[in-house]
Amino acid sequence: MPIAKKKKRAAPTYASYIHKVLQQLSPRDFTGITISSKSVQLINGILNDLEGRISDKAFALSRFDKKSTLGPAHVKSAVSVLFPLELSRHAASEILKAEQKYLSSQSVPAH
Repeated sequence: MPIAKKKKRAAPTYASYIHKVLQQLSPRDFTGITISSKSVQLINGILNDLEGRISDKAFALSRFDKKSTLGPAHVKSAVSVLFPLELSRHAASEILKAEQKYLSSQSVPAH
């Protein structure tokens, strides 16, 4: 009986997010300016690479802590190890914001 091959999962695409972020940067300064599909592919590749590096380091840190669940502290530590100081500080504040937003969405209002 032949063994079925596992299909490799396609890397996520950030194309729609890239367009949204570019629109938020300065809409009145960049009116009518677009980004080429090649540029979007390049940025998408960079983001996939960064995602992989952060997740690899965060999982290594969670294994070092002997934890089976990856938490925000592992991601924050991975970012601070991988990025320069100012960038890691900004990323840490964004991680904290995302964590608070997630936790507030999980709370059930008391009636």
